[in-house]
Amino acid sequence: MDYYQLLGLNQSATPEQIRRTFRRLAHQWHPDKNSSPEAADTFRDLNEAYEVLIDPQRRVLYDALLLQASQPGAASTEFVSPQPQHRDPRYRPRAPRPPGYKSRNQRRFEAMVDALPYLRVAVYVVLGFCLLLAIDLALPDVLRTMTISRQYINGRQMRESVIFGDGNFLKLHRSDAGQFRPGEQATAAYSRLCRVPLWLENSRGYRARPPVTIYGNFLAAPLLLLAMALGALWKRHQVEPAFNFSVVSVLLLMLNVLFLFVHHLPPV
Repeated sequence: MDYYQLLGLNQSATPEQIRRTFRRLAHQWHPDKNSSPEAADTFRDLNEAYEVLIDPQRRVLYDALLLQASQPGAASTEFVSPQPQHRDPRYRPRAPRPPGYKSRNQRRFEAMVDALPYLRVAVYVVLGFCLLLAIDLALPDVLRTMTISRQYINGRQMRESVIFGDGNFLKLHRSDAGQFRPGEQATAAYSRLCRVPLWLENSRGYRARPPVTIYGNFLAAPLLLLAMALGALWKRHQVEPAFNFSVVSVLLLMLNVLFLFVHHLPPV
């Protein structure tokens, strides 16, 4: 292979001409910009030619070999150039890999493949949890009459008050809690399966909803959980997307379980 012919130059080309021509051809044949099958090989040849011709000592040796090869009866001589150290690591020569070697990406991919069967089971658990919440909301509420015994204002959460009655408590906004007086009757509604408090109504018909419940301020959490689980099913034939959706679903499931019982946490 004649490096000068490859670059379209003659042997009298200056380093600046070599540099300018190489840049133009490298841009034209770079595999990221050229989708032809021979682009990668041509780009490597261009890089090798440039590394030889731009180095004065290596160019002198190469020119001498070309001159020798052009003599009548001379044996064909091929210039063997050291592998160029291109700035792009993708085009640098790689050291031989030991038998059984696996790259970091291969190990990561295999780990995802191994984990997917367990994660798929977890996704079905997530869908079951979402179905439980949907049924819990669809069933008729459980009503319980209670006598308000006292009210407590949370010192850490100034917007929160706690209504106590008959051994139970409900956390309400302070603006709502003021409507419930000690000694009066109130009706509390709970979800049938999970016993999540839904609302509290006094004898005058004023109804307040506890904000800190999975069906209150945290309602977006189960909706997001359902979306992630459905995404895992939708991408179940693609390893990495299915793995990512499944992992996020498991993490969100733990968060939703916390939100499901957050209303049971005692006031501080």
